[in-house]
Amino acid sequence: VAAEAIRFAANLCVREAGPQLQAALQRGIKPDAWEPDVDNALLAFDALMRLGGADAKAALDTANLPISPEVFKTAAKTQQGKPAACAAER
Repeated sequence: VAAEAIRFAANLCVREAGPQLQAALQRGIKPDAWEPDVDNALLAFDALMRLGGADAKAALDTANLPISPEVFKTAAKTQQGKPAACAAER
């Protein structure tokens, strides 16, 4: 259910979902995070990058924290510099 809500927010560019997406990212970025939380955090990271702006910057900052698992750092490197899909739709 959480994964579908994250995809919904990303696909429809629901900017108001930013805080909830950030919370999902924070839950999954912990070193001892539960595997489904990690999966949802990666989805949330992608959704935040899609939203762009301050949401994307905060997601990049979080993904690049020293405690962040390597998968998030790799996702940040991959996404950095790409234009936000939602910004292009406006």
